[in-house]
Amino acid sequence: MLLPVKNILIDIRRRINLDTFSLEQDIRNHGLKVPLDVEGPDENNNYYLINGDRRLEAWKNVRINELIEVKVLRGLTSRLERNKERLQMHLDIKPMPGVDFQILIEDILRESGMSDGDLAKELRRDKRRIRKYKPGSEVPENVREEVAKVRGSQDMLEVIYVLNIDVDFKQRLYKSLLSRKLTGDHAKALKRLVGSSVYGRLNEHQRVRAIEEALQQATFTKVEAELVVLSELMRTKPSDHQDKFNTWMSNILNNMGKLADYLHPDLELLVSPLQKKQLARAVGEINKAVFWIWKDNKKSDQSSFETELEILRESTDTGYRYIFRNR
Repeated sequence: MLLPVKNILIDIRRRINLDTFSLEQDIRNHGLKVPLDVEGPDENNNYYLINGDRRLEAWKNVRINELIEVKVLRGLTSRLERNKERLQMHLDIKPMPGVDFQILIEDILRESGMSDGDLAKELRRDKRRIRKYKPGSEVPENVREEVAKVRGSQDMLEVIYVLNIDVDFKQRLYKSLLSRKLTGDHAKALKRLVGSSVYGRLNEHQRVRAIEEALQQATFTKVEAELVVLSELMRTKPSDHQDKFNTWMSNILNNMGKLADYLHPDLELLVSPLQKKQLARAVGEINKAVFWIWKDNKKSDQSSFETELEILRESTDTGYRYIFRNR
């Protein structure tokens, strides 16, 4: 069936990112391959769009004065029923972007007064499929739309929104999300971090540093997430966290073993004088930190580790940097 564009009405929420450029090119070259899904007509011979808003928008930009092909699914119903039909379609085929899905479900639940369980039952769907979009509803709609317009990760937005951290740091994360520096992988990493059983022991400053480190790693396991948290706790007062001591000690021994493997004898032939001083300083600091290992033995001569080089660590927006300078 062919209809004038003016006789197709849209009373459902439009997709935030229609992105019709490639579709317009295809319509110019080949016409409309798949007709629009509509229902109707009403008393004015208008039909309501159910599915195909991108195709309709692209057609308007290319062939506004030509008739467009539609498929009439049924007679006129209501906006609520059209939204349900649209949701059903997108559960059966490739889903629409997350934020559009969230808002569509919210519209249906708000207008119908149904629970997500009732909606899932009516659509004959697993309620977990509906509920997985609920966390995003805690974020204000205008914020979700702002992120969606730049194709940012809605998962990352949800994580940022619920983080209990300094407001300025949260704003930095949000700006990074809008510039698409943070993705769904970063969201997964932070979920593992926050889900660690010892995350709640961190103070605010420690949380910020742990989050920065997690974002740098982006994808890591639950065990690694816990170690990030422990790295903040154990450097402050390990005696307060004795239940995690063996985990942390195993991590130290593992990393020191890896470090020993990295120090191949041939490095002596390649290392520069400055690097040699830096390495001596680092080994000296480790030796001082674990002096108690030998305190019952003959006192070790540590003078060989003394250098005139001072190493400072400075916080940056992305983590830390080390500054080497003479005393």
